[in-house]
Parts: sequence; C-alpha cells; structure tokens
Amino acid sequence: MIKSQVTIPLPTFDQMALRLRPNYYWLSLLLVLFTSIASAQNSSIKGTVYDDANNGPLEYASVVLLNAGDSSNVGFTFTEPDGSFEFKEIPYGGYVVQVFYTGYELYGKSFATSATYGGNLGQIRLKASSMTLSTAFIEAKAIPVVIKDDTIVYNPNAFKTKNNATVEDLLKKLPGVRVDKDGKVIAQGQEVTKVLVNGKEFFGTDPTKATQNLDAENIEKVEVLDKKSDDAEFTGVDDGNREKVINLVLKKDANKGYFGKLEAGGGTEETYRVKGTINYFKDETQLTAIGNLNNLNQNGFNWQEYYRMLNGTNGVSFGPRTYWYSQNQWLGQNQQGRQTNAVLGTNAHLKLGEKGSIDASYFVMGRENDLRTTTTSENYLPGQVIYSDNAYNALTNNGQQRGVFKYVLKPDTLNWFELGTEIDHSTGEDSGFGLTSNRDQNNEFLNTSMSKTLVVKSNTNIKSQLTYRRRIKGTKHSFVMYTGIEHNEAGDTSQWVSDYSLNEVPYSDDIPYTFVDRTTGTGDILFGRVGVNLAFDSNQFVSWSADTKRTLGTYNMERNDLVLDSIYTGQSPFIGTRYQVSKSSVRYTKNNRKKNGWYFNAGLGAFHINIDRELTKADSQRFQNNYWMPLLHFYVG
Repeated sequence: MIKSQVTIPLPTFDQMALRLRPNYYWLSLLLVLFTSIASAQNSSIKGTVYDDANNGPLEYASVVLLNAGDSSNVGFTFTEPDGSFEFKEIPYGGYVVQVFYTGYELYGKSFATSATYGGNLGQIRLKASSMTLSTAFIEAKAIPVVIKDDTIVYNPNAFKTKNNATVEDLLKKLPGVRVDKDGKVIAQGQEVTKVLVNGKEFFGTDPTKATQNLDAENIEKVEVLDKKSDDAEFTGVDDGNREKVINLVLKKDANKGYFGKLEAGGGTEETYRVKGTINYFKDETQLTAIGNLNNLNQNGFNWQEYYRMLNGTNGVSFGPRTYWYSQNQWLGQNQQGRQTNAVLGTNAHLKLGEKGSIDASYFVMGRENDLRTTTTSENYLPGQVIYSDNAYNALTNNGQQRGVFKYVLKPDTLNWFELGTEIDHSTGEDSGFGLTSNRDQNNEFLNTSMSKTLVVKSNTNIKSQLTYRRRIKGTKHSFVMYTGIEHNEAGDTSQWVSDYSLNEVPYSDDIPYTFVDRTTGTGDILFGRVGVNLAFDSNQFVSWSADTKRTLGTYNMERNDLVLDSIYTGQSPFIGTRYQVSKSSVRYTKNNRKKNGWYFNAGLGAFHINIDRELTKADSQRFQNNYWMPLLHFYVG
C-alpha cells in the first residue's frame, strides 16, 4: 500500500498539464492556429457605387455576389446612402459581382480573393444607359430585387420554383412577401388589395384570380407598389391615399397570343379534379378564362373572396340570418365531409380607340358539401353508465354569381368619365338531420332525441355608379362628382323541428317541420358626392366635399313567423324605413411622404341623419329621428 501511494500519487492540475503536454499540448496549439488561419481566410468584399457623370453616390443600387465556379448566389444587398456595400466573412475564392441601378448600364466584374487581395473593389462607376429592367433581368439572372422610384421590382429568374408553378408559388419565394393559407398576399406588411396584369385590372379586386391561375414561367417581373388613388393620378396632386398593388409583367412571348394549361386526374373513391386556364394577351387586349371542378375539398379560391362576393359592394344587412356570417355556413362544417366544387370565371380588358377602355369580368361557382358522422360515447354518472349513439347528416348547396363592368373614357387630359356596374347574386341551402339514442349499462333503452333544420338563403346586390372628374386648365385645381343607385334584395327562410321521446321508435328524416321563420328585405338607395380640390402644389391642397345617401321610396324589411307558439310571436312582421344621410366638410391636406415620410390632414364639417320608420302591421306605429352632429377630421402619420 505504501509503495503504491509513492509511485502513483494523485496529480495536481499543473502536474496533469505537464504530463499531457507531450501528447495534447501541441495538438491543442495546432487547433488554435488552424482556427486563426481559417478565420484569416475569410475576407470582406466591399465597394462604393457612383454615378460616373456627376460623381455622386447611388443609394439602393442592387448588388449581387456570385460564386465564379457554379454561379450560385453568395449574397445580395443594396447600397447605403453613401453608395457603399459590404459582404462580410466571405471565404477566399473566385467571385463575380454584378451591380445594377435603374437608368444605368449593368456592371459586372470577376475577381478572386486571397491572402494578398482581401476583396476591396473600390469605386464602381455606373454609366447612364437606356437599358430596361427586362433586359437587365435577362443578362443578370441572379439579381433578385431592384428598387425603381417607389416600386420594388422582383426578378423571377433569381428564384427557383417547381415545374408548373403558379404565381402564388413564386410570391412565396420573394423576400418581403408572404402568402397565407387562404391565399391572401401580404407585401411589406400590408395586404395586397389588387393584382394587375401588364398594368391592367384582372378580375377586379380579387387578387387570387391572378396568383392562383397564372403560370410563374410566363412572368417577366413582379412589381410591388403603393398605388395612388384615381383622383391623385388624374390631377397630379397627391392626396396621400395608397393601396398595396402587385403588377405582373408578362414575358414578350406570353403577351403576343394564346397561352394556358389544363390539368385533369382521377383517383380512388370516385375522386376527380379538372383545372384549367386559357389566356389571350396582345397589346392592350386581355382575355382570360379559368375553371376548376373537383370533389377533393379544394375550394379553388379563398374564403375571404367568397365572403366579399356574398356581401357584394356596400351591401345592406336585413337581419341576423340574411348573410353568411361564418365560414361554416358557406364552406360546410369546418370543411369536413366530401365537397364538390365548380368554378368558372372570365375576365376581359379591351381598348376602345385611343381614349376609351372596358374592363369586365364574370364569375360563377357552385359548391356541395356532404357531411355524415356517427359517434358512440359512454357517460359515467353516479350509480350508472349511459351509452349514446349519435348520427348526424348535413348537406350544403351554394351558388354564387358576380359580374363587374367598367367603362372609362378620357377624351382629353382635362376630363375623365367612368361608368361602373357590379352585380352579385348568391343562393344557398343548408339542411341537417341529427338523431341520438341513449341506453343504460344493461343495454336497456332510455330515450331518443331528434333535430332537423333547413335554411334557404338568397341575396342580390346591384350597384351602378357614374363618375366625372374635371381638371382646371393651367392649374392643379380639380372637380369630382359621382352619382349612383344600389338595389338590394335578400331572403332567409329557416325551418326546424325537434322532439324527445321515451318510446323506442326510429325517427324518419321526412318528419314535417313545426317551426318556420322567414325574413325578407328589399330596397333602393341613391347616393352621390361632389368635391372640389384647390391645390397649392402637388402635395398641399384644400378640399371641400358633400356626400348624401337616401332611400328611394321605402326600404322594407319583413319577418313572418308562421307558427303561433313561435318564440318570436309579438314582433312586428313588416318594417318600412326611409332615411337620408348627408355630410359636408372642409379639409386641409399636407403630404410630405416622399420627403420625410409624414402626412397631415385636418378638417371640420357637419353630419346629418334622418330616419323614418313605420311598423305598418303593428297599428301603424311610426318613429322619426333627426340628428345633427359636428365632424372633426384630424390625422397625422
């Protein structure tokens, strides 16, 4: 034991380090040196971009760094206000740098970094050129993004997509753009309200028509911009109003004739899908037809779009069940069961001479949702167990038609006429039958309960509007006036029956309804507006406007309860309403968005509303209300 303690003592930390040094010290030192050498083999590639003519720096020039061996993208950036850019921690090797700025020649340079050359490219001087973005994107396929004034332009060639990819697939690849599960597009944090094709309207305000039905391979570039209002574009006075818009620019070969695609397939359980699109684009003429037929629970278009269609433009609600308020009421119970969808749409843009144009679209769709469920449950209660058998069948059928027509005439630079009409018509039927049977732990019958419902709905909304804009010659002052009429019809009939029985007698789904509730409504609305803008310059003006909306005749709402013991007994079955809403205001607007990003709007006005309601089947009761209220407008942002 003593010898053992002398020859093998417990070493201290320092002694361990000395003993390990012959084997591991130098290895550790080599690892440190290798790490230092590896970090030294990274370089910082940088440079500064200048205008060759005036020697000024160029901000937001697009700079892309490529691997010289396989042309893969190593990095991308924009230049700073002083024209500088930098790619940090880039390994030694061969590279290609490409620089592009709208209105200048495309710059390209090959170089290699090493221990003797760290990658400082110095001054890069761009020469003015008439090179278009399209040409630049062809010659420099790797440049993904270019900033052109207030527009962000994406190069589809720089983003890899799968074969037969749609525009929606392409948008999901673009930095700063997001597409959610319903097809809604978010760009730079804002929802895209409209998708244009070659700068022309495409199916009105339904972006998914373009994103889900046009092929990505036919797109030359994608432009994301904040579009000014029609008034601002016509008068040249920026009122600060913007909407986020995507413009899809087609390739030249896709803009000179027909192109499209057709997909068809079938599977087990009698499943099928047929989807297609055909397009004709030539100069100012655009014609498109799209279709989708399937029983695979594929909607074809998103829920928000259905919701907009069902409500129409400025539609009026006639009661708690007039409109489809939830997704389930239109798409079916949480999109469960077997759904059959049929969708067909057409879109056209036609140029009429040099001064007029027509945009028109028509969309029709139908849906059937068949849901059948059976469940068995056990309920443990004090002293007993209850077994329940539940069966529920639901069938939903819905149809929708929507047409949009717009005619624009610009006889000269001072006048603008526009006539627009929108028609929405939807119908729906939702039926359900449920049966529950309960037994005890000895399998002895206890009771049954049954419920049966049928809801039939319809909604029609027709709106027409005539707009006239006038710009005062030699000034930036302008005048705008519009007038229109809107017609609404809605109907909602609900029938139901429910029963509870202690007899073991099966219920039949043809049992008659015991309750019926019906709501109907119809009415016409006349609306109009007059406005005058007195402009100090392109970003500062004073405006006056007067708006009015009033019913023509009586706006009627009728509700009939056909069963005496209905819980709604005592309600008035008929309500006639006449109303008028008017407002007038003066505003001052200062728009400095382009200079320092802020916008100011302030104004004063008055608001007036007159409501006249008559319950004609309830002793002709009549209620009149007349209100005047001041208006204060104030916004800084």
